Amino acid sequence: KTSDGRVLFCIPWHGVLEIGTTDKEEKDISFNPEPTEEEIEFMLETACKYLAYPLSRKDVLASFAGLRPLFNPHAGGSPAACVSESTRLFLNSRT
Repeated sequence: KTSDGRVLFCIPWHGVLEIGTTDKEEKDISFNPEPTEEEIEFMLETACKYLAYPLSRKDVLASFAGLRPLFNPHAGGSPAACVSESTRLFLNSRT
């Protein structure tokens, strides 16, 4: 669980460690979403609280962001107003 109550996962995957995912509401939707440095640092800091070795920005091999539509009919608004941007990181796996 993260400091703001979200869930972050760390999964070994094909020789790397996959860390993800963050979600944030996105008002200005881009067809080419990119992770922000804030999101990357947040995931690294949070993962370091649970891993046996420290991670830093230089450990990040790749990252990606994507969009997924979320709609809460109880919150009002339209589905277009409830789009979430999700980010994942891929790091060297250490044994």
